[in-house]
Amino acid sequence: MEFLWSEGRWNVIDFNPRIFSQIGLDINRGSPLPLFSYLDAVGDTTALREAVQKAQAYDDDPKVVFYDRFTLAALLQAKSLTSRISPTDLARWHTWKIQNNRGIDFEADSCDRILAFFHASSAQRLDCRDCSEFSRYASGKIRW
Repeated sequence: MEFLWSEGRWNVIDFNPRIFSQIGLDINRGSPLPLFSYLDAVGDTTALREAVQKAQAYDDDPKVVFYDRFTLAALLQAKSLTSRISPTDLARWHTWKIQNNRGIDFEADSCDRILAFFHASSAQRLDCRDCSEFSRYASGKIRW
């Protein structure tokens, strides 16, 4: 959303209704954009003002880690299976995951497990497609 200050108030001048996975980053940083959009759409300006004031007062925690647990785990497993990561680096990443286990996963939400399911399904589908293309390339059926 883009806003413009005009005639003593903020006015929405652009709104992109597509919600991408990074919306979790915004929400967890104290800016609940879907809530703002909803409150504005239903005309609840009092609740919208309160939500914006709360967001403006949000104290950002610099120690918060945002990452995609599923993709990180899949990447580490793939690198391990193909010997593309040293045992030292693998151990370092596992230690990092343990130290940051309270990190925020922007592709999954403990309150809505369906998000993680769709993310994992989508990633696996893309990985299978990539493996298939790689197999055809390796067999000489595709030339780059």
